[in-house]
Amino acid sequence: MEDVRSDAAAGLAKRAIPNVLFNFLPFILTAIVGLFMVPFFIGKLGIVAYSVVPLALSMTGYVTLISDAISNSIGRYLAVAIQRNDQKDAERVYNTALFGLLKIAIAAIPVIALLSLLSPSLFNITWSDPLRVQVFFLTILGSVIVISWSSLFLMVLFASNRLDLVGIVKSINIIFQFGMIVLLLTYRAPDVTYIGISYLLASFVFMFLGWLFMRRVQPNLRVRRSCYNKDYFKDMAGLGGWTLINNLGNLLFIQMSLIMVNILYGSESGGNFGIVVSIITMVISSTIIFSEVFAPPIYHFYSSGDHVRMNMVSRFSVKATGIVLGFPLAFVFVFIDDILSAWVGPQFLFLSPVIMLMIAFMVGIQSIVPAYTLTMAYKSMRVPATLSILFGLLNIGLIIVFYVATELGLLGVALAWTASMFLRNCVFMPWYIAKATDVPIRSYFIPLIYGYLYFIISAALCFAIDHIFGLKLSILGLVAAFIVLFSIYMLILIPTLKENEKSVLLSTLPNTISSSKLAKRLFK
Repeated sequence: MEDVRSDAAAGLAKRAIPNVLFNFLPFILTAIVGLFMVPFFIGKLGIVAYSVVPLALSMTGYVTLISDAISNSIGRYLAVAIQRNDQKDAERVYNTALFGLLKIAIAAIPVIALLSLLSPSLFNITWSDPLRVQVFFLTILGSVIVISWSSLFLMVLFASNRLDLVGIVKSINIIFQFGMIVLLLTYRAPDVTYIGISYLLASFVFMFLGWLFMRRVQPNLRVRRSCYNKDYFKDMAGLGGWTLINNLGNLLFIQMSLIMVNILYGSESGGNFGIVVSIITMVISSTIIFSEVFAPPIYHFYSSGDHVRMNMVSRFSVKATGIVLGFPLAFVFVFIDDILSAWVGPQFLFLSPVIMLMIAFMVGIQSIVPAYTLTMAYKSMRVPATLSILFGLLNIGLIIVFYVATELGLLGVALAWTASMFLRNCVFMPWYIAKATDVPIRSYFIPLIYGYLYFIISAALCFAIDHIFGLKLSILGLVAAFIVLFSIYMLILIPTLKENEKSVLLSTLPNTISSSKLAKRLFK
């Protein structure tokens, strides 16, 4: 078995378990909160009023297009500088980003003000006082501006391989945010403006904690106006320009699908589709969180010029994502009726076919996500960005075609999203990443095939379990059944990994874990 562990890699591995655990904590909290908050919102506000919540949240991405794009670029520059222990360059990146993003945040203020002012007429929201809707949009979008600027502090933690602290900051933000929402909606009037106020207050908590942890991890990074380099910021923005286009393309998928539903089918259908979006977004978020664990090792091997190990980790990250997602997606696919009944009520069972269609293809669609780190490392964002725009437009076009030519309704929206995402992520991107990194074309297609095999086998087993035992579980019963079955699934699958894959996985584990009896038994 080839050993992929080096002294520097061992330093990365030392934080692997805390990174995984704490990086998944925000996702777990979001899942728990989502299980509670969607029926809570519907019960307090009604399905029509609830529709404005996912709609406003989907709009946040459009407001932060530029800052998010440059932030992703900055993350790449910070990671390379810190992994090379280049303190001078790290300080230059930090201050250039700090003041550059501040300018963008200030420039975005009139944009969110105008968007908030126009929101009632722009989205055909007629069920409420326009002022309340405007305040709601203003506070939600304002919170995103605060988080977008202060996310720089979390990028420093990311570049320092302290994803555990990133997870803690995000987790506290979630707890505070939704705690405020429950408190205000329970003891005050059921008003959407309280949701926006909660988001805004939580964003300042996020900013303070991010700065506090950043100062602890990188105390030498000081705010120095003299270190701001306009030309260097343009260089970051150059890579960020293609990232901006890529982010714009990404917003033409599930977020635009929700907006199109509101425009074409009305607010009630928008509220219904918001439930679908909650599930799909949860899967997407979990994949992003999981892929972030592989980013520091990929950047480390890229910075050291060890492209062999970099490609090995990248390919394994795609297969590992397929392994991790295969069973959960199959579980949702099989038990979707039980999940919807226990979660939001049996009156929403008509959404089952819509969710099943989208879930059936998500293993491959999401498994390629960790490999996107390579496009940032190589500064090769032009093709991914172009593909995002083209297939995002395809998504919109197909939604309109299905609306005009068929009676599919929300199922047509789901079909349009699934087709466009599958073509981009499972056909074109695996080919491009292999080509860009000069590895065989099959390198990223084979891990995707494995992912679908895991999903199909898991779905068959879940169908058999459901048929034999006839499970009709509460939400807590479903969670317990999932945890037990998923644990068994992982224990069975880990020993089936190839030798080099076991080596990659072992290299990401701390010595205390990799040398344990359980690890030796699983990885022998």
